[in-house]
This record gives sequence, C-alpha cells and structure tokens, in this order.
Amino acid sequence: MKTKAQSVLEYATLIAVIAVSLTAMINYIQRSVSARLEHVRQDLNEAMQYEGSSNSSTNSNSTNSSSTNSSEGTNSSTSTTTVDPAPIAEALELVINYYNNK
Repeated sequence: MKTKAQSVLEYATLIAVIAVSLTAMINYIQRSVSARLEHVRQDLNEAMQYEGSSNSSTNSNSTNSSSTNSSEGTNSSTSTTTVDPAPIAEALELVINYYNNK
C-alpha cells in the first residue's frame, strides 16, 4: 500500500511541475508569437507600399507570359499571380490586437 501511495504522489508531483512550467512559459510564448506577427505585419505593409509605388500599367491580379523554345519547338507557359496583401494585413492586425489585449 505504501508503494501505491508513493507512486500516486510522484505522479501528482510530476503533473504539478509540468503545470507550473507551462504556466511560467506562456508569457514568453505569447510575446514571441506577438513579435513574429508584428514582423510579418511590417513586411506586409512594406509590400503594400512597394506595390502601390510600382508601375501602374501592370495588372496587379495576374501576369501571364509565354515563351517558345525554338530548339525543341515546345511552348511553355508561366503564370504568376499576385495576392492582394491588404486582407492578410487586416487579419494579422486583429490577431496582434487579440494577443496584446490578453
């Protein structure tokens, strides 16, 4: 009976140590996530400013180009799609505000 009580006490101590360590780490985790989201938001703002200052004659939604390889006689088509970063920046702003208000 003594070893069973000791085993239960050891498990309880282990669970308590894990709970305390996770509680102590939660602030650091929240700060690191918040800092990373802030960094991504700044990158998106820079991308939005760059796109706003880029050539206005370029279609911002998609650019299609095709090239012909004359030695092989095959056509290869390349399609590049540019994503509007404004909704992503707004979503990140909401997440940052959520973590800052906790």
